[in-house]
Amino acid sequence: MLFKSSVKGHYLPHHHYRFITKLSSSSTSSSIIDIPVQLHGLQDIASRYDVILFDQFGVLHDGNTVFPGVLEVLHQLKSLNKTLGVVSNTSRRSIDANKALIKLGIPSDTFDSFITSGELAFNHLSREYSNKDASCTVLTWKGMQLSFLSSLGIKLATPETADFIYLHGSESLQVSDHSSQSIPLDLIKTGILDSSIETMLRVALKRKIPLLCANSDHTAVTNDQLLYMPGVVADAFEEMGGEVLHFGKPGALVFDTAIEQCLSIRSNKSDSADVKSTTSTLASSYPSPMATSTNTSVDMNLMKERMRDIALRRQRARILHVGDSLSHDILGKLNSIQSFLDHYCNYISLFMSLLLGAKNARIDSLLISSHGIHRHKLHPIIIPVDQEGETAASSNNNNNNNNHPYYLQKDQSKLGDNSLLFRVCQLCDDLAIARPNFILPTLQWTPR
Repeated sequence: MLFKSSVKGHYLPHHHYRFITKLSSSSTSSSIIDIPVQLHGLQDIASRYDVILFDQFGVLHDGNTVFPGVLEVLHQLKSLNKTLGVVSNTSRRSIDANKALIKLGIPSDTFDSFITSGELAFNHLSREYSNKDASCTVLTWKGMQLSFLSSLGIKLATPETADFIYLHGSESLQVSDHSSQSIPLDLIKTGILDSSIETMLRVALKRKIPLLCANSDHTAVTNDQLLYMPGVVADAFEEMGGEVLHFGKPGALVFDTAIEQCLSIRSNKSDSADVKSTTSTLASSYPSPMATSTNTSVDMNLMKERMRDIALRRQRARILHVGDSLSHDILGKLNSIQSFLDHYCNYISLFMSLLLGAKNARIDSLLISSHGIHRHKLHPIIIPVDQEGETAASSNNNNNNNNHPYYLQKDQSKLGDNSLLFRVCQLCDDLAIARPNFILPTLQWTPR
């Protein structure tokens, strides 16, 4: 189901609308109007963070080649003893996605944590459907071997008999283990649901079976070509009133899983000391709750547990997420913040005020602007305008650049409106999405 936002008639998926509505009445709402900082390189802010999480496509590589400067950034961060992780919406399992990065030339020991939505979806399948004579209809990639399903004893079936629909890709519809019975789809190129997908969704809705989405992305860019992802189908099913289980960004689960793994890696060095320090400080500053209690041992255990949570909040303040999608990476990091705050709202007022009033509860974000899905809007080609008001392109009958939706003429904007910072802020406002903390055109350590 779609809701109309208050910004230029833009429509938002219902899960985005619920989040924005909730956020607007919370103490974190001021983050929506924050002004991002444009960096020269990641070196500018590296000292602020202990953990840095990266998206894959549009940040580290384009699907075929690692972007210039990426290997240097990763090397510099590892030399500074940073904990590095990947948070990706790929439908591949984590081990397979990591192998793909290694093939592209990224050293195998680079990342301490590697979390994909495909891995979380597989874990769900393992818990709910493994060895239970379950079956599913699958949207996947052309020529994809679905051995991960057969390893769990899950068979392929038509929507009329399947227990669930599994969104793994957007090139092929499979209802049988025989590849000859797979149905090719144009969805990946057009973004339009063909009759076979529409029929599948109608049957699934009528039978009230869930749709499991292993890749919530709507679009991706490979070789400068825009491709449509499984998230398009998931949104359509939600609009019909169907049940969809998302495992990737912008949901909190994938972020929280990656954060928990990365903090666990660092916890042996600092967590215990941080908890002891925080407990001692608050106990001396607020002795009255303990003094009035009749069960000191229970209260002290509760105090230690809550202090550990506050120590976790402090650690989260030193986490940066680097992504290229405003609707998944930037909104996603705020969803994680909101779930983190919601989790502790039942605490007594002392601890609630400490948590909700702390700016350090946020997970900071860095938007990579020139490679990902927003690159045409954030880095448009500026067409010069001559004294007679005509563009150079319009004077050439063989060049239609001035008709391109992402081309700007210099006289169409006020002074400063063509800056990257302005375009990022405008796009965030148009999408009713919180702005990132930092902007960097391409992932680099220092200016190239």
